[in-house]
Amino acid sequence: MAEYKEVKFTTYQLLINESYAEAKLFEKINEAWNQDYEDEKGTIHNVRCSFKEGRFFTFYDNYGSPNPRPELIYDKQTKTKILNPRANYQAELKSQLFCLYDTQNKILYFNNSKKNVFIQKYLQNILSQEVIIKRIFKNIDEFVNTLKTIDKITFVAHRNIFSNSVNSFKGVKDVFGIDEPESFTIEAKYNLAANEQVKRVIEKFRNDQIQLPNSCLTCVGRDDNGIEQIFNEDSFSKSFSVLIQENSEHLLNPADVFEELIRKIL
Repeated sequence: MAEYKEVKFTTYQLLINESYAEAKLFEKINEAWNQDYEDEKGTIHNVRCSFKEGRFFTFYDNYGSPNPRPELIYDKQTKTKILNPRANYQAELKSQLFCLYDTQNKILYFNNSKKNVFIQKYLQNILSQEVIIKRIFKNIDEFVNTLKTIDKITFVAHRNIFSNSVNSFKGVKDVFGIDEPESFTIEAKYNLAANEQVKRVIEKFRNDQIQLPNSCLTCVGRDDNGIEQIFNEDSFSKSFSVLIQENSEHLLNPADVFEELIRKIL
């Protein structure tokens, strides 16, 4: 019977020269992006990159190390220990790193949070530009406490808000005098210090979002270093785990993993 394995992805931000990575960076991926090499710790890497559907950058690393290498291994058939047939210069590439960047939603996904430095350095060497991988904030309090300035607040909601008890949007119920809209977007651009009043406003809209089905709050600001920060709860409220069938080697086909993750994102 085929075995299935769950792959859990963590979401991050990918910045190139302090701006969110755009699709044009990945449109001309060539062989220079795909490398087989041994790093300074003796780990062997087989990295393969591609750009799918004009939107998704995929980064796959199949890696392993010759060490540790025990002299004896256990033979299940004979139930005894035998000499290890693998030479000390050979490595079993049993580890798999799956990384995908959505250039439309500006979200980076990968399955091993300990590999963010590796991915960052690899892309930096390929692009010859500064690469920063940053976590996405998990709650509004964590987000606002890092801000120095606020740039933009966007709120998207749908028709059912007008039958809701939330008062923030009563004034837009029939703003054009031609019936209630099916949906609407409020976008406000600022150049304000992120003081306590601004933080309270963001928290108020966050509380409104909780009461409104299918609504989406997005806030954009900058931290003390002037680097853009983004809060969009929808980015991490979804499930980013995929269940994939193992192959005969008990490894996962990267094409299957990326295909299933893209399906979930869309």
